[in-house]
Amino acid sequence: MSEKNRIRRSLLKRYCIALVILVIYYILKSNELMSIPCPFHYVTGLKCPGCGMTRMCLHLAKGEFRAAFASNAVMFFLAPLFVLAAATKLILVPEFLTPECKAYRIAETAILVILLVFWVVRNIYGF
Repeated sequence: MSEKNRIRRSLLKRYCIALVILVIYYILKSNELMSIPCPFHYVTGLKCPGCGMTRMCLHLAKGEFRAAFASNAVMFFLAPLFVLAAATKLILVPEFLTPECKAYRIAETAILVILLVFWVVRNIYGF
């Protein structure tokens, strides 16, 4: 088996495990059987950059895009980019966006800055 195929197989396995976990959580959450509270919000009363992601995903699953955007605006736009990067890495170029890659470091820094700015803005303006 070639190195690329080995990497693809490993990625596919990880993506499938993550997908199964997300589907199980979606089923539990949509039936009001389970919810993961935000410890940061519980302790500080402030919203973290991830607050509202579960609601966003539930709204997206129902096709309620406006409500999804209102739940977590930054992840509404970043999540499709993460999916696109994962698909590119899996299907086209397994070496794409490795930690040694300059593009990876730039993307990582840009996402961190975006999340930090969103975190501050959402707590100042209350959305």
